[in-house]
Amino acid sequence: MDALLELVVEHDIKPEDVKRIKFYAASNILEPIRYSLAINHLQAKFSMQALLAMIVLRRRAGPQEFVTEFVGGQAMQAMQQRIETIHDPEIEAMGYEWIRSKLVLETADGRIFEKQADKRYRGGPSKPMTNAEVEEKFMICTDGLLTPAQQKILISEIWSICSNDSCTHLLGILGSVVAQKH
Repeated sequence: MDALLELVVEHDIKPEDVKRIKFYAASNILEPIRYSLAINHLQAKFSMQALLAMIVLRRRAGPQEFVTEFVGGQAMQAMQQRIETIHDPEIEAMGYEWIRSKLVLETADGRIFEKQADKRYRGGPSKPMTNAEVEEKFMICTDGLLTPAQQKILISEIWSICSNDSCTHLLGILGSVVAQKH
């Protein structure tokens, strides 16, 4: 997913530009992925086509993408049809200690982009998320639950938690956010 995100951002590839995507991986990735075409939010969690389609369509795969209305929608269904997963014996022969995969993206105008995924997954011990990535993930996960102003305040409070004498201010902010939602 990160490799595809890098490709679509770097080359500014729009959903309508994508003719097809081939995703090559070993059985350690492909076997747990049960659905080739997800039609609801639960299936999308176990569909490489759905996960990659989210990246192409929205450049993210957050809570707002894992809803049945989006997954079952025309854009997602059409994009998933353009994505193929392929068992790769060469990747399989490399072993299972890392998550390895390769993408080949072909555009409607004939350009071909190929990318090996970094075997060190983002957020893992070998490639921890940067502070900016943590903040971006927080904002994606709280989008629709918190206003942008509330997100910024909470991020600031969370980063300063170690220098504060107590968590009272942070708890007060969280309490007011919860109260506003009810």
